Amino acid sequence: MADGELTVYDLEGCPGVAQTIVLSACSTGLDTVVTGTEALGLSAALLSLGCGTVVAPTAPVSDRATAPLMVALHHGLRRGERPSVALHGARPDPGDGPEIRASWTALAAFGAG
Repeated sequence: MADGELTVYDLEGCPGVAQTIVLSACSTGLDTVVTGTEALGLSAALLSLGCGTVVAPTAPVSDRATAPLMVALHHGLRRGERPSVALHGARPDPGDGPEIRASWTALAAFGAG
C-alpha cells in the first residue's frame, strides 16, 4: 500500500465492501482462532463486514506462478462464474510446473462463493 498497511480498522471505516474480493498475497487467507471460537484474520474480517466471498491463498505462493492463475480466475469472474467455479476453472494443466500447481492448491474460496 502506498501510504502504509491496510488494517481491519481501515476497512471498518469504509461504507461497504465488494461482494467478491480476491487476495493474491502469501497466506492472506489464513485466520487465527483465539479463545477457542473466534477467527481473526483478513478473510474473516472481510466476511464479517459483508463481503460474500474471499478468494485467497492459505500458504506461501510464488508471485510468478500465481500471476497466470489470477488472470484465469479473473477471466472466469468476468464471465459471471461464481468465485469457487472460477477458481476451479483456473486450475493448471497437469503438465504445468510444480510451482504453479502448488500455488493453485494454496488458493481457497471462503464464504458463499
